[in-house]
Amino acid sequence: MGSQVPIGDTKAAATSALLAVAILAVGIFTAFLNGRNPFNDLEIIRHGKSTTANFVELYEKDYDEGGTHEGGVYTFRVPGHNQDFYALQSTSPTYVPLRTVRVEYSSRNPEINRAKGEGSQTLARWLGNFFGRLIFIGFFLPVVWHLIKQARHELAGTKPPIRYQDI
Repeated sequence: MGSQVPIGDTKAAATSALLAVAILAVGIFTAFLNGRNPFNDLEIIRHGKSTTANFVELYEKDYDEGGTHEGGVYTFRVPGHNQDFYALQSTSPTYVPLRTVRVEYSSRNPEINRAKGEGSQTLARWLGNFFGRLIFIGFFLPVVWHLIKQARHELAGTKPPIRYQDI
């Protein structure tokens, strides 16, 4: 007869694991809240060129949580490419479109672009922002690690070891 391993509370384990993932996702979302891919900013810093873009239309995005975001859609051409590229200029709710704006784009991939002045402008600033965000996410990791360990113990039906005891 084989020994049976006690099966713990799978519902509690799943809850702890789900909570760990949710907390980590909130940390990552908050750290990169501006919605920009930081590696696109780095690409523009390293291989960026600038050109003038013309206003095409106004856009407005409604969020499920409420509120809106407005901005301008601009089009520009890059020498050596036979197509139009589009750039968005993020703005405040009181946005008044400009006829033209300066756009920074990657010379290797013009689809990676931004309105001039948005995002990090120097490598030092980019590094500071990026590592600051990683440190921010790091504050969530001990809680996530604890919840994962708790889920493992709940699934196995064991108690976590006691670290400190009164003498």
